[in-house]
Amino acid sequence: MYLKGGAHALDSAKKNMCELRMLYPWPLDVDETELDASLKIAMDYLAMTGQAEPLTDVQRRVAIAILAAWRAGIRHHLRLANYGIRSVENNEQPGSGLRLTLVKKTPR
Repeated sequence: MYLKGGAHALDSAKKNMCELRMLYPWPLDVDETELDASLKIAMDYLAMTGQAEPLTDVQRRVAIAILAAWRAGIRHHLRLANYGIRSVENNEQPGSGLRLTLVKKTPR
Protein backbone atom coordinates (compact mmCIF):
# COMPACT_ATOMS: atom_id res chain seq x y z
CA MET A 1 0.00 0.00 0.00
CA TYR A 2 1.47 3.35 -1.04
CA LEU A 3 0.34 6.55 0.62
CA LYS A 4 1.49 10.09 -0.06
CA GLY A 5 3.14 11.50 3.01
CA GLY A 6 5.33 8.52 3.91
CA ALA A 7 5.34 6.89 7.33
CA HIS A 8 3.18 9.60 8.94
CA ALA A 9 0.37 8.92 6.49
CA LEU A 10 0.68 5.17 7.11
CA ASP A 11 0.38 5.68 10.88
CA SER A 12 -2.68 7.82 10.31
CA ALA A 13 -4.22 5.16 8.07
CA LYS A 14 -3.60 2.47 10.72
CA LYS A 15 -5.41 4.53 13.35
CA ASN A 16 -8.47 4.81 11.10
CA MET A 17 -8.71 1.07 10.46
CA CYS A 18 -11.24 -0.73 12.59
CA GLU A 19 -10.29 -3.90 14.38
CA LEU A 20 -12.33 -7.00 13.66
CA ARG A 21 -12.20 -9.95 16.04
CA MET A 22 -14.03 -13.21 16.00
CA LEU A 23 -15.87 -13.91 19.18
CA TYR A 24 -14.78 -17.05 20.96
CA PRO A 25 -17.40 -19.84 20.98
CA TRP A 26 -18.10 -19.99 24.72
CA PRO A 27 -20.43 -22.61 26.19
CA LEU A 28 -24.07 -21.55 26.33
CA ASP A 29 -24.31 -21.53 30.13
CA VAL A 30 -21.84 -18.66 30.74
CA ASP A 31 -21.91 -14.86 30.43
CA GLU A 32 -20.24 -14.25 27.06
CA THR A 33 -19.73 -10.50 27.53
CA GLU A 34 -17.55 -10.89 30.65
CA LEU A 35 -15.56 -13.72 29.11
CA ASP A 36 -15.08 -11.86 25.80
CA ALA A 37 -13.86 -8.78 27.68
CA SER A 38 -11.39 -10.91 29.64
CA LEU A 39 -10.18 -12.67 26.51
CA LYS A 40 -9.67 -9.34 24.72
CA ILE A 41 -7.66 -7.91 27.63
CA ALA A 42 -5.47 -11.01 27.84
CA MET A 43 -4.90 -11.27 24.07
CA ASP A 44 -4.10 -7.55 23.78
CA TYR A 45 -1.50 -7.88 26.52
CA LEU A 46 0.01 -11.01 25.02
CA ALA A 47 0.11 -9.41 21.56
CA MET A 48 1.86 -6.30 22.92
CA THR A 49 4.46 -8.45 24.67
CA GLY A 50 5.00 -10.66 21.62
CA GLN A 51 3.59 -13.82 23.22
CA ALA A 52 0.48 -14.25 21.05
CA GLU A 53 1.98 -16.51 18.38
CA PRO A 54 0.57 -18.81 17.08
CA LEU A 55 -2.58 -16.77 17.56
CA THR A 56 -5.24 -19.50 17.48
CA ASP A 57 -3.34 -21.78 19.86
CA VAL A 58 -2.67 -18.99 22.33
CA GLN A 59 -6.27 -17.79 22.14
CA ARG A 60 -7.53 -21.31 22.80
CA ARG A 61 -5.21 -21.73 25.82
CA VAL A 62 -6.22 -18.35 27.24
CA ALA A 63 -9.92 -19.08 26.73
CA ILE A 64 -9.66 -22.46 28.45
CA ALA A 65 -7.88 -20.88 31.43
CA ILE A 66 -10.46 -18.08 31.63
CA LEU A 67 -13.33 -20.55 31.45
CA ALA A 68 -11.76 -22.72 34.17
CA ALA A 69 -11.43 -19.66 36.42
CA TRP A 70 -15.04 -18.68 35.64
CA ARG A 71 -16.26 -22.13 36.58
CA ALA A 72 -14.23 -21.89 39.81
CA GLY A 73 -16.27 -18.82 40.79
CA ILE A 74 -14.06 -15.93 39.69
CA ARG A 75 -16.14 -13.20 38.05
CA HIS A 76 -14.00 -10.05 37.75
CA HIS A 77 -12.82 -9.57 34.17
CA LEU A 78 -9.30 -8.47 35.15
CA ARG A 79 -8.74 -11.49 37.37
CA LEU A 80 -10.08 -13.75 34.62
CA ALA A 81 -7.71 -12.13 32.10
CA ASN A 82 -4.82 -12.58 34.53
CA TYR A 83 -5.44 -16.33 34.73
CA GLY A 84 -5.34 -16.50 30.94
CA ILE A 85 -2.14 -14.47 30.72
CA ARG A 86 -0.48 -16.49 33.45
CA SER A 87 -1.30 -19.78 31.73
CA VAL A 88 0.62 -18.62 28.64
CA GLU A 89 3.51 -16.93 30.44
CA ASN A 90 4.12 -19.89 32.74
CA ASN A 91 3.48 -22.40 29.95
CA GLU A 92 0.92 -24.14 32.17
CA GLN A 93 -1.76 -26.52 31.13
CA PRO A 94 -4.96 -24.46 30.86
CA GLY A 95 -6.80 -24.30 34.15
CA SER A 96 -4.02 -25.89 36.20
CA GLY A 97 -3.07 -22.62 37.92
CA LEU A 98 -6.25 -22.51 39.96
CA ARG A 99 -5.82 -23.24 43.63
CA LEU A 100 -9.10 -23.49 45.45
CA THR A 101 -9.56 -24.00 49.15
CA LEU A 102 -12.75 -25.68 50.21
CA VAL A 103 -13.98 -24.80 53.66
CA LYS A 104 -16.56 -27.00 55.29
CA LYS A 105 -19.26 -24.98 56.94
CA THR A 106 -20.30 -26.21 60.33
CA PRO A 107 -23.89 -25.71 61.46
CA ARG A 108 -24.37 -23.36 64.38
